[in-house]
Amino acid sequence: MKNLIRFLVCIFALAALLAIANFVLKHPQNQEGDISREIASGDIPYKLETLNVPAQEVKAPVLPDISGYTAEAVEKKIPDLQKGEIAIQNLEDSYIKVRRLVMTFGDMQQRLDPAIIAIVEGVYDLETVYKTINDPSYLDKKADGTFVAYVPIIVKSTATFIIQNQKLLLSSSSGGLITSFGKLYIVNSDIRGWDTHKNIPATFKDDESFRPYVVGWCGSQMYLSGSHFGHLGYFDSKAYGITYTSCHDTVYDLNFGNLPGATGWVIDNIFDDIYYGFYSFESDDVVVLRNKYKDNIVYGIDPHDRSNRLIIGHNHIYGTKQKHGIIISREVNDSFLFHNLSENNQGSGMMIDRKSVNNVIAYNTLKNNTGDGLTFYESENNLSYANIMSSNQKSGMRVRNSWGITSRDDVINQNKGVGLQAYTDNLQESGHDKRNLNVDPYYERVEIDMAHAEMVGNREAQFKIENIDALKLSALKTFKNPPFFFAGDLKKLDIQHTRSLYDPDKSFLITHKNRRPIFHQGKNPIKKHELSTSTSDAFNEDDNEE
Repeated sequence: MKNLIRFLVCIFALAALLAIANFVLKHPQNQEGDISREIASGDIPYKLETLNVPAQEVKAPVLPDISGYTAEAVEKKIPDLQKGEIAIQNLEDSYIKVRRLVMTFGDMQQRLDPAIIAIVEGVYDLETVYKTINDPSYLDKKADGTFVAYVPIIVKSTATFIIQNQKLLLSSSSGGLITSFGKLYIVNSDIRGWDTHKNIPATFKDDESFRPYVVGWCGSQMYLSGSHFGHLGYFDSKAYGITYTSCHDTVYDLNFGNLPGATGWVIDNIFDDIYYGFYSFESDDVVVLRNKYKDNIVYGIDPHDRSNRLIIGHNHIYGTKQKHGIIISREVNDSFLFHNLSENNQGSGMMIDRKSVNNVIAYNTLKNNTGDGLTFYESENNLSYANIMSSNQKSGMRVRNSWGITSRDDVINQNKGVGLQAYTDNLQESGHDKRNLNVDPYYERVEIDMAHAEMVGNREAQFKIENIDALKLSALKTFKNPPFFFAGDLKKLDIQHTRSLYDPDKSFLITHKNRRPIFHQGKNPIKKHELSTSTSDAFNEDDNEE
């Protein structure tokens, strides 16, 4: 009897083993080696593979040495005062950039022939300019020591202007502003746009209403250090608030187009209520360090068109009212963006846009933004390293029409959308008809290599992919996974338990089986420096349409 019982137990055990084996054979998706067969039998055009190789090693990026960019270093650059020439000149002839606005400035100044203060040559500080002009209708000094500029101040290419330990109000009522072709130092000072009729700050009202601004033109150097800038800028070319620019595609192109764009340092300042907290156009090697950008209007920091080798680090950007905390757009290349905190902005915390390539984005914290944490639009070959993208209203990281995107050690947590959203998009068919393809051609192509990412508590999905070329994943650390690990094209697949997603010695590769990159270009592509002001120096109409 006992032998019969043992025999029956063995029979039942063997039957159970055979049943398990039969179940496994009928469900190849539970075996990594056969997972691609499951995809092939469905309607999803991707191939999924486990690679028995670890993620490609990407060493921590070597960041620029910023130890030399200090207030002391700026002060050492400031030259001694040197007498030269200061004059009251005709605005129409001396600052031809605003020639089309002569009537506007005439109305503001109550003069038929509006004037400017021209520092023609020499080295002058604000006090010396005031004493030399000796006319309070142009430049006044109040009893408390505050200076008020009622007309534009222009620094010619052979001159240097120093504002140090001073407070200067630029009159929005009569056209005060600072424009420089020479050297400009603003150190430990307070520069404000001011409604001198009402004696109140020139707070932002609308895009078109004039507000004072500071601009450095081609061949100039501008050093802003330890100062407070407020209530500057409006929507007019080079008048955005704080601007570094070349002279290409402007009225100065014929005479000065061969000069490089403005350069300099922006360190340890506060910027608030500025139309664009920082803007550059074809200006290389500008340093933007340790600044606070709060409650600015359109963008906090916006390097644009072919501004290269920038250092943007240790800045705090928050409360931007219309769009992004930081955006680099249109061939802003070979730059470093690191240790920035960009939070509570209306758009993304940081955006890499319009063929901005070979940039290092490292150790930034991008959180609580109304848009994404980090966004790549039509920009290839960029590195995202050890960034924190958390608690954003949309995606932690978004990648559109961009390839060669490498992510290492990123933390993508608690975003209300998905952790990583990646997709190709025909912009002309998806409501982006304002995009000028002659200026901004692009490929429909997405390839991403992500490893060692932490992804916790993203609400909709950890990943959402739509019609991409390739996504390689390795050594993920995921917790509190949402109902769908993958959304979009792979929503139907239950592959979150695939070991190669998490194994540091393996990689999980998703590749599209059919698609090829599609190139979108206008009929009359425009080459570098052949752009018109209307296309190259314009508001980005479609950089936050998601």
